Amino acid sequence: MTRGIKVSIIIPMYNSDKTILRVLDSVSMQSTTENLQIIVINDGSSDDSQSVVQHYIDSVTCPNRDFLLINQSNRGVASARNVGMKASTGKYITFLDADDYFHPQKLELLLLLFNKNPNIDVVGHSFLININKFQTMDINNEIKQASLRKVEFCNILFKNFSTTPSVMFKNNVDILFDESMTHTEDHDFFLRLSYGGNNMYFLDCALTSLGREVMSVGGLSANRVKMRLGEIKMYINLLKLNKYFIFILPFLVSFSVMKHLVKQIFN
Repeated sequence: MTRGIKVSIIIPMYNSDKTILRVLDSVSMQSTTENLQIIVINDGSSDDSQSVVQHYIDSVTCPNRDFLLINQSNRGVASARNVGMKASTGKYITFLDADDYFHPQKLELLLLLFNKNPNIDVVGHSFLININKFQTMDINNEIKQASLRKVEFCNILFKNFSTTPSVMFKNNVDILFDESMTHTEDHDFFLRLSYGGNNMYFLDCALTSLGREVMSVGGLSANRVKMRLGEIKMYINLLKLNKYFIFILPFLVSFSVMKHLVKQIFN
């Protein structure tokens, strides 16, 4: 690994000049003294995002932090994450969106978790919506009380096990995001990680604060019809993994449609 990089943090960015500085601070000011690689993929922003990030990189003096800004035409978040993964040199990979934030001790705690549990390949964790709660959280007490449970393929088949900015995994997988998907591409990615034999766990401790609710207006997941269509495409993609999924495909598609109808009626 270049300069002994421990963790590569991949940050897709699109028109995020109002939030990206706080995001970068939340990474560069992590409590761990391990070498971190922060990869920002500017996905064709039309605002000042590129110059804001470049100025930050030119002026930051945090030790053990390697910054890399990659500019590309707008190709979507799946493409941006793939570009970041291909450029990563860390032992572990984690994602962060351009309006979300890490708890200051997140990487230190997760590295400790991986060191104590070498059988873990992928770990996801819970999240907050209000970053200010980090200031009053007794993280050491939270981590002591947090439950750690294994997540099986069948669990992820019916429900995504974690948000993308709450996942960290060993950088030894050859699985990438499906760039043809604009919705549920993260669920599809985690499902294939699990099917590929990776041991996946969930830690019930909030170490990431999201900039918005998962289903809030403004986010891609706010469009529930497209979310369901993405989920159905994810199920159809299972046939690429194993042709015998054809026998449960009708049930999975029906499950997705029924879930959509229930949410439309009761929400």
